[in-house]
Amino acid sequence: MGKKSKTLAEQDGIRLDVTSGVIDKSILMALCGKRCLILTAGGMVDHALKRTKEYVDKSGIEFTVGVVNREGGCKWLEEVDKNSEALKI
Repeated sequence: MGKKSKTLAEQDGIRLDVTSGVIDKSILMALCGKRCLILTAGGMVDHALKRTKEYVDKSGIEFTVGVVNREGGCKWLEEVDKNSEALKI
């Protein structure tokens, strides 16, 4: 998500399967039992978590979401197994 993340992925030779509608398509992939990785930075991390939480609140279907290299925490999310990097929403 975002120009900077796409540019960095391209420079590192990472093939991106989804480049638009990333959050919604990632939710759909998770519903199909697939794992997915969203590459993003800054405020888009919170945006992705918020949109996923909104989906969970409306649907009642829960996801486990991991955040890598995150400064600080997401206080509004429940921590799973006392691992601040794995969040249940």
